[in-house]
This record gives sequence, C-alpha cells and structure tokens, in this order.
Amino acid sequence: MPLKHSTETFLLALLAVVIVVTGIACAVLPLPTVNPVPWAVLFSLSIAYPLALYPLFRERRADNAFRLLHFLPALILLVWLGLSLFASGHPILSFVRRWFTWGWSLPVVAISFFALLWFCLDVLRQRMSRVILLLVLLVPFLAFAVIGENNRWPTRVASVLNTQRFGSSSSTAIVAVTVASQSNLSKSPHASEEQYRANLRRMERRTARLAALQSSVPSVKGATVGAMIANDLPVVSQREARITHLSPNLTSSGPATEAMMVMFVAMYCAVLHVRARRRNFIVA
Repeated sequence: MPLKHSTETFLLALLAVVIVVTGIACAVLPLPTVNPVPWAVLFSLSIAYPLALYPLFRERRADNAFRLLHFLPALILLVWLGLSLFASGHPILSFVRRWFTWGWSLPVVAISFFALLWFCLDVLRQRMSRVILLLVLLVPFLAFAVIGENNRWPTRVASVLNTQRFGSSSSTAIVAVTVASQSNLSKSPHASEEQYRANLRRMERRTARLAALQSSVPSVKGATVGAMIANDLPVVSQREARITHLSPNLTSSGPATEAMMVMFVAMYCAVLHVRARRRNFIVA
C-alpha cells in the first residue's frame, strides 16, 4: 500500500521542525573538544529518527528522495562537527563555521528548507498545501533568527549552558575574558575540564603580561621585554599591549563562496533522486 498523501505531508512538516531544532542546537552546542556528549546524543537521535521510519517507508514504497531528506539533520551535525574540529588554525574554516551558525544556523536551515521545497514542487501530491506549510515554518524562524542575532541570543544561551556545565565563574572568564583570577584555576581530574582550565590559565597569564607592559614606564618596558625573551615567553607588540580584552567571536561578515559546500550536498541528493526516478521509469 503506497504512503498516504496526508501521512507524507505530516512527516514532511515534522522533518522541517526537526531541521529547525537541529539548527538551533548547532548554534549553542559546546565545542566537541570541550564536551562532546551533547553532540553525540543529538547525532544519535538524528540517525535513529530516519532509521525508525525506514520500515514504514519500505512497506509503503516511499520515494527515495523523501527517505534521503530525513538524513539532513544528521548531515548538518556532521558538517558542524567537521568545522568545529578543523577550524582551529584555519581562518577560512573559522569564518565558514561562523557563517554556518549565524542566526540560529539560519543559512543551513534555509538550504535544507530549499531541498524540502524542491521535493514538494517536484511531486504532484498536495503541492500547494505543503509549500504553504513550509513557508509558515520558515518565515517566523527567519525573523526569529535575525532578531536573535542582533540581540546576541545564541551567544547568551551558549554562555548559560557552559555556566551550567563548568560553573559560573570559569564560564564567565572564558566567554568574556574578564576577572580570570576569581575562577578556579587548579588542576582538575577530568580531562575536558582540565583542558578548559588550562586555556583559562594561559589567558590569565597573557592578560597579566599585557597589563604589566601597559602600566610600566618606557625604560622598565624594555627590561620587561628582555625578561620575557630570557624566560622564553612570547613578546607582544605595543599594539597588542593596548588590547586588554579579546572578543570570543569573529565579526559577522555574511555568507561566502566557501560555505557553498552544504549546497553541493543538497544538489547531490537531487541528482540521486533524478537517477532513481529514471531507473524506476525504465523498469516500469
């Protein structure tokens, strides 16, 4: 028995909601090097969701493209993981990751909705009702994403989540790079938290060196730089000495051509769908 049109429409709307939730989660997830558990849980759920529906799709002979679309949340999480792991030391990847999570991950959510709309326009089943349903979900999310990015809601939510994970004092220091001396900098038996505190201790030492260079007189400043060289410490320039606070986020510059990789994935799914339709047509 083929998949009913109303059931397919319901599953399509449910998939759109899951994509929106996945995009919001990507904007507030902690780095996998700090705490990989939230990402692992979400990725497991994103894989279990289409696998749980696969017996229904196979029994009701659902379209292959419709089946592949249900793996979009897992693909979004995989791309986010790759960007988070390799963005360190690569300015281009750092920029792409910032573009990826801009406005509750609005760019990747919009691309995913484009793939859903393409499927709705390609098939003839309840075309207008499905398009209207997707637009009803996308337009409010678009407004919510723009307002949230202007008010820095994703950054605030991520800060709150990190506070609950590591404690309010150390989270505030790592996000705002302030009052680092008030946080707990002792060694921790947990590997992830120890790495977090090691970064915090390194930033505190850098802030102390910058403050010392800024407050010292010119004659003492030269001696301070010489002492840093003798102790194999990094020497900062006068421009860096004037910088006492570093922004934890890159400035928003909008999308770039390097971020079209997700669009290529959507086009690849489209090619698979076209080939499957041609194969079914030849068999028929």
